[in-house]
Amino acid sequence: MRLAAHIGVLDEIELIRPCVDHLRSLGVEEFIVCDLGSTDGTRDYLSESEGADFRVIDSSNAEPLPDWRKRNAAAIGRSTADWALIIDADEFPLVPGGDLRAALAGADANVLRIPRYNLVLGRRGLGATMPPSPGHYGELDLYVAPPTAPAAQLGPTDYWLKLTPLPKLAVRPHMLEALHAGTHSVTLKPGCDDRPATAGDILLAHAALTTYRRFARKVDHVRDLFRLQPGLPPTFAWHWRRWAELADRGELEAEYRRSCLSPPEIEGLRARGEVASAASVLASRADAGRAARKAPA
Repeated sequence: MRLAAHIGVLDEIELIRPCVDHLRSLGVEEFIVCDLGSTDGTRDYLSESEGADFRVIDSSNAEPLPDWRKRNAAAIGRSTADWALIIDADEFPLVPGGDLRAALAGADANVLRIPRYNLVLGRRGLGATMPPSPGHYGELDLYVAPPTAPAAQLGPTDYWLKLTPLPKLAVRPHMLEALHAGTHSVTLKPGCDDRPATAGDILLAHAALTTYRRFARKVDHVRDLFRLQPGLPPTFAWHWRRWAELADRGELEAEYRRSCLSPPEIEGLRARGEVASAASVLASRADAGRAARKAPA
């Protein structure tokens, strides 16, 4: 089995190398990276990595979205891989045993939703070295509260990181016709069954927040996106709109500080079932999958 990954990136010098190294360790052989105009050294790294199995698509926040979707879907469609992950540079797939090919081998669908969980941010940063290896999944704390109505769940002193973000995808590349907003959904070519299944033994650890500097830079970029793409619906990336408003009020750093938890705070959330290790989440998902397969039809 041959695996590819499409990675969206903009000023992610802290994470792009760990992301690529991690994907290679899982069995990914082909990379299609869409860079939206990085100026922090990310593009230099991509240039050094370019080759037959590492293609770079140069774009920007100003590119019309229909053009972006068409170019990126076409680039993924040219892949000869059996599966292509569609993720960002701050998303790290985790699988039991560290073999993504084995995890995808039995997939009975053309589109897989991969559950995504935000990594808990401590006072000293993430709780484990990135990229993570299977032996360290127990050190990766994830927010695992059930998905809720997003904005309505955040009070004035609350923080977004505690919520469960939308899943990302793996897709059969030769069947792909179009990407949609946020790359959370796709359209396949006519005649291809596009009913998605949910991956049972793969999850994405989302390093949404790491350093404040990176956080503030990302908010600047998304403010630029909204300025250049005024036709985006109000529901698109509502959390980024919220963060842009906080930045305008001088409250962005307070949001970041609220998101950085002390060890007692993390243990309190763990006791309430709102935080769990990646190892335990994978184990519980595997148990649920076995129970579903044994259940009578």
